Amino acid sequence: AAAGAPAAVPPKVELPSEITKMVDELAAKAAAKPDDLGLWTHLGEVYYRTAQFDHAYYPKALAAFDHVLARDPKRAEALRGKANIYYDQNEAELAIPLYERYLAVKGDDLSVRTDLATMYLYSGDPPKAIAMYKDVLAKDPTFVQAHYNLAAAYHQQGDRDGALAELRAARRHATDERVQRQIDEMIGKLTGAPPADAGASTASAPTAGAGDAARTPFQQAVEQELRAHQIIGPRIAELRWTAPGRLEARMREFPMAQMPPMARTAFEKRIVGYLENARREHPVDGEIAIVMVDAQSGERMATITPGAPAL
Repeated sequence: AAAGAPAAVPPKVELPSEITKMVDELAAKAAAKPDDLGLWTHLGEVYYRTAQFDHAYYPKALAAFDHVLARDPKRAEALRGKANIYYDQNEAELAIPLYERYLAVKGDDLSVRTDLATMYLYSGDPPKAIAMYKDVLAKDPTFVQAHYNLAAAYHQQGDRDGALAELRAARRHATDERVQRQIDEMIGKLTGAPPADAGASTASAPTAGAGDAARTPFQQAVEQELRAHQIIGPRIAELRWTAPGRLEARMREFPMAQMPPMARTAFEKRIVGYLENARREHPVDGEIAIVMVDAQSGERMATITPGAPAL
């Protein structure tokens, strides 16, 4: 079992010219307003998202966040943004102090506390990681990632029973089928039992309405497109179908409100394209839409549907 490991830096992807132009224009605006820390923080976040397509933007993201922190060392968003870059690059010794400084300002952020615990684990301090995972779970016993990563920490320490207990706890709370299958596979490896097939995995999960029903071909096609997307896929916390054509996508660290207008328009067009392509291949009655929800706050960020503006 492995904890939620930092993602490998992806290969360079050629960015559309309108995206690079938008990023350059934002950089020019920030250069003209060196004391506008909100603008510079936003620039760092845009560079960070862009870097996940072209990692040459990582140094620019770091420079933008450093610009902010030189003027306001307690700027929480910049601390987290810089730490996330080091997390992605598996540089635990650089990520840890930044996450710690962030949590000194926003100590109730359980997602960041979990990430910090994972960095402790990767830096060779499992006891500290275990203590922090437990602290997160004391505050939110349903946090699947913390259960899963705690299982990995126990496994690393040779505590098979503790790892199994945490994997089973993660399985009880997981609602996403992909996550359920991943946990089932890990339980199977630790127990020596063959993992349940997808149908059995879904059938054994607690049911909570339409979101846990078997996926239709249309729904499978939409989910496949979302999970394959380099930026969207890793940030999906849960996909839940509330109607045959209406999907609630709960996202972690995906601040749509901070997207520049051009980038958000391009993103929404891509989502509409996924929906329309899936409906063309697999007709479905009624409305088709994807509701983007922030997993941590539960806030609805957008409702994206063909032929209508996002709300």
